[in-house]
Amino acid sequence: RVMASPVMVKTMEALGATFPLVHPPPVVVERVRGIYRAGVFGCTQCFDLSLAATMQAQGLTRIYTYDEVFRRIPGIMALTP
Repeated sequence: RVMASPVMVKTMEALGATFPLVHPPPVVVERVRGIYRAGVFGCTQCFDLSLAATMQAQGLTRIYTYDEVFRRIPGIMALTP
């Protein structure tokens, strides 16, 4: 079992106090399910999946990234920085 260090815990608490947690609206959750069902992402890419769904829900179409997986998502243009 991995335990967080006291420094990590304090850092996470400070971040939580500075940046509020944003809960995804239902439309993003549905988009996550849709993208996952389409087979574009695997289970290890949940952050990418959530980011892509949030982008789509907000009408964003371009992302600067080195991550090739975004090139496989219809409607999103992945640009190399």
